[in-house]
Amino acid sequence: MKEEVRYKLDRIADIWNHFIWEYDFFKRKIKFTPEVRTNYFGDILGYFQDTFDIIFSDGESNSYSGRFSNQISLLQSIYVQQDFIEELLLIFKCGIEKGDLKKDFNYSINREIRNELVGHPIRKHNGQFISSFLFGYNGGSDKIVYLRYHKDNNYKFESMEYPVSEIIERHKDFLNKYFDEILNKLKQILLNLSKKLKI
Repeated sequence: MKEEVRYKLDRIADIWNHFIWEYDFFKRKIKFTPEVRTNYFGDILGYFQDTFDIIFSDGESNSYSGRFSNQISLLQSIYVQQDFIEELLLIFKCGIEKGDLKKDFNYSINREIRNELVGHPIRKHNGQFISSFLFGYNGGSDKIVYLRYHKDNNYKFESMEYPVSEIIERHKDFLNKYFDEILNKLKQILLNLSKKLKI
């Protein structure tokens, strides 16, 4: 599973290193801003590789604290990679913005789980209690279980359960989709260069 998305990211990195970074023709086809010129793109690639190991590891733990730590790391790493995808789509001028990503189920459901458990476990607005989300103790390493109390449900207790394998599968599908978008854009740029060289 990890190998497929890693392979695609490596292809993007290869095109960046051998074409975009080297030739002005390619720089003009993407959003090659002063920030991008600092090669923070390389930092994104490194961070992607590091978080792959967190997302696609087994995350086994025999203690509650170890399990919570693994699950928080998983959700936060997915969140970070989602933000990186948004940035890459912008750099490569793919015409896909955050609003488009929010309509993608694979993006939105995983982001919502992360936001509830990691981003805003207790949410208030103008001093009014809106919701709370707390890890449950009855889950195993194979599923994320949490307790949900929300204003929209009159603060009635809800037990939320998400298999970790489904969270990871959704994220893998998300990465594949948008890595493909980026690779297709890069392929178009390469084909345009090829046509120019033949003239």
